Formats: sequence, C-alpha cells, structure tokens
Amino acid sequence: EKIYRNLHERIEATKTVSDQAGKNSKILNDIVDFTPSEITFNTFSIEGNKITIDTTIRSISALSSFVNNLRKYSDTSSVSIESINNSATGVINAKISVALKTGSPIK
Repeated sequence: EKIYRNLHERIEATKTVSDQAGKNSKILNDIVDFTPSEITFNTFSIEGNKITIDTTIRSISALSSFVNNLRKYSDTSSVSIESINNSATGVINAKISVALKTGSPIK
C-alpha cells in the first residue's frame, strides 16, 4: 500500500504540472493573439498568479491597445505598467505586470 500511495502521489503531481503547463500555454497564446504587431516581447513570464512582460513598442497607440486588451482578458484581475522609457531611436520600452484572477493558473 505504501508503494501504491507513493505512486499515486507522483501521478497526481505530474498531472498538476501538466495541467498548469497547459493553462499557462493557453494564456500565452491568448495574449499573443491580441498583441499588436508593433509590440515585441523581450521577456514573458508566468509565476503563480502574476505575468511579467518586458516589451519593446513602436507606438503609444500600440501600448494603449495592448494594455486595454490585457484589461479585457477574462483571466485578468489587474494590469499595471511598472516602467516605461523612450529611447533616442523612438522605441518605447515598457515593463507590464498582470495579476491573474485567483484560480486562473492551476496550482
């Protein structure tokens, strides 16, 4: 029985990791689908209920559209622009944080 219980616990842990990876993959794909073409992701991370995106943006209107789309996304609780910097070349760098609704990522 001890061997069975250990095996069962490992199967459940594997299922949880697999479910979380599937959910995170869906969130990433959804966000990529509504991202304007003028935005490039430098980094994109999902940890727990928080997404952090470091972006390069070619226009303020693209940033505005992207932030509005993030706010409308069904799994989003809140969106904030952590930092925004204009470069001499006219490119905008922004770091965006997204809080996901509780239960959005599978733990």
